Amino acid sequence: AVTPLHQHMVTSAPTLTQEAVAPALATLDDVREETMRVFRARRALAQEGARALRGVTFCEGEGAFYLFLDVRRAWNGGSVELAARILEDEDVMVVPGVGFGPGGEGHLRVAYTVEAAKLSVAFERLERFFARRVA
Repeated sequence: AVTPLHQHMVTSAPTLTQEAVAPALATLDDVREETMRVFRARRALAQEGARALRGVTFCEGEGAFYLFLDVRRAWNGGSVELAARILEDEDVMVVPGVGFGPGGEGHLRVAYTVEAAKLSVAFERLERFFARRVA
């Protein structure tokens, strides 16, 4: 009984703190709008890059900061092995889907939290990687 209570107490800011900060955050409309603009542009760039990956599909979400790529047509091994191979061959960090549960096997998570120029380079490298593996 103590463990669930403890987890909820340490995984987010206390409610009182959240309520105290809310008025200040409400005044940050310009910052929020700029951040949203930047992440929308990065999402569009990432989706465009992902569409170019041979044998890879994904769902075009609207609320995340990452893509969850389905690589099962492009890769027969595990997602941990694939992520390690991509890092070794192309110097691109992706997250193995299996880390999000058994249903994530055969998927990779690619975050678009880096600047656009780096994101473009990463997808160029991913495109090169998958082009070598899919006929």
